[in-house]
Amino acid sequence: MVGDAVAGVVTASSPRLPAHEFDAVYTAFLVATDKAGELEESLERVARSWTGRVELRLIGPLAAYDFASAVMPGADG
Repeated sequence: MVGDAVAGVVTASSPRLPAHEFDAVYTAFLVATDKAGELEESLERVARSWTGRVELRLIGPLAAYDFASAVMPGADG
């Protein structure tokens, strides 16, 4: 549901394994600076639909390391 809600706003997403047994969704989103407000609005709509069942927290901005890839010396590509 979260992924669908932000699909038109984010450049990329990187779902992660939950860090705690009470985590339902743990996803990093790569978002253009000018789309940050739209991301917040989309997630606020999701949070309202989950009121009383789930607490949704948006943390950021964070470093974009979830979307970086390493190039190994000598690797083709």
